[in-house]
Amino acid sequence: MKYYKAVYTVEASLIFPICIIIICSVLCLTFSIYRESCSYIDEHIPKEVDYAEEFRRIQMITDLIPGKEETNGPDATDQL
Repeated sequence: MKYYKAVYTVEASLIFPICIIIICSVLCLTFSIYRESCSYIDEHIPKEVDYAEEFRRIQMITDLIPGKEETNGPDATDQL
């Protein structure tokens, strides 16, 4: 019967747990980043946007600024 040295077994017993710990920590880190980004979205992004109210608010602000004329883009004559 052929006997092998136990060097590979000892090295593997040290390397495999370290690799498993690194993989698990990266996995836990990704889940925590995902949860943090979901909570940030819930706090900072409104659920519903009332576009008509937002348009009225922008119109009111532009009416208050003196000398600011409303521009909706280039005129048809500018394209010629």
